[in-house]
Amino acid sequence: MDKAADFWERSIDEAADKFDRRKARKPISFAEFVPRRFEKRLVSSSLFPQNLIEPITNYFIKLEMTDANCSSLYDLNLIEYSNYENPPGAYENELKNGGYRPFINYLKSFIHNDEQIRLNCEVTRVKFLVEERKLLVEINDLQKQQTKTMLCDHMIWTTSLGYLKDHFRRIFTDEKDLIQQKQNAIANIGFGLLNKVVLIYTNKFWRENADSIKLLHTRKHQIFEMSDMLRQQLHAERIDPNVVQEIAHELSYCGVLPSTNIPVLICWFAGPIALIIENLNEQIVGQICHETICSYLKVDQNSYPLVRTLKSEWHSNKYIRESYSYQSIHSNKHDEHELRTSYAPDGVQRILFAGEATHEQHYGTVNAAFETGIEAAKKVLSIVNSRQ
Repeated sequence: MDKAADFWERSIDEAADKFDRRKARKPISFAEFVPRRFEKRLVSSSLFPQNLIEPITNYFIKLEMTDANCSSLYDLNLIEYSNYENPPGAYENELKNGGYRPFINYLKSFIHNDEQIRLNCEVTRVKFLVEERKLLVEINDLQKQQTKTMLCDHMIWTTSLGYLKDHFRRIFTDEKDLIQQKQNAIANIGFGLLNKVVLIYTNKFWRENADSIKLLHTRKHQIFEMSDMLRQQLHAERIDPNVVQEIAHELSYCGVLPSTNIPVLICWFAGPIALIIENLNEQIVGQICHETICSYLKVDQNSYPLVRTLKSEWHSNKYIRESYSYQSIHSNKHDEHELRTSYAPDGVQRILFAGEATHEQHYGTVNAAFETGIEAAKKVLSIVNSRQ
């Protein structure tokens, strides 16, 4: 698969060389060029049997959908995606002290007086008061179940693009200029769904030095043989058995998580199947993934029982509404610029926008969310200090 991965990357590079952002008259879909060029490379090579060309191509299509976080490569903007830059530094995917520390807690640890931070408060309306030159912010305190208002000079807006797609017009209904400024960008830039299913075991059944498990589906209509226990679970929950087949066929990549003596696999799902997974309970989803992996590795599933399953549910989270952004076939550099442009109704930057989708190079990463937040905070401090 290493050679195939090289062919895939070379096909993307070829696309970047062929299609120049400055010369392209219209957006070009990733699916229109890269998969076909990739198939030609596979066919021209003597390394890959004819019957594996389509399965290998489908595997890399699913992998790219996961990396790009889009529901279809037909919706992925080839030119903009080819110009994407990974954040600098080494990739960190290590469990520390047996678990992850919540990122919010990490950030709060740097603030000595964190009583000023109001968590669990939803901003429901923002209006600029012209005479006072202040922002009127309406807040719903979710813990106390009461609505409050506050006045402020500046605001840094950091919600996900998915949340903006659902609530932007409602929250900023009084700011017609702001809506006009950003509505196209919010609508055009893609925001996809990626969910992970975490499988936790007592003992490993994969190779000691393996960093991933790749499942190549060589038979299109292969029926996944599920256990009697899984059949009973499906019957009890009144779940269509065809859902099992869909999940089994879509499962193509499992990451092996380095950890402190805890065998963990992370299964990745992007697109429509990621939404289906959210509507099933963790135990059933985990068992489907477990049985699929064991079947491919020809391992007795009962010899390595699944201890626990965890899964993300980014679509169901009303404050996220899917996962992270991508450059869709409908978006362009102007949309990217408009999304991160501050709102200055009186000539002063009153509402600054941050978050992964506003980063020029590294969108779709925690790095991007963190960096844009820091940059916005520096801008506010600069404005405040200039008045003194």
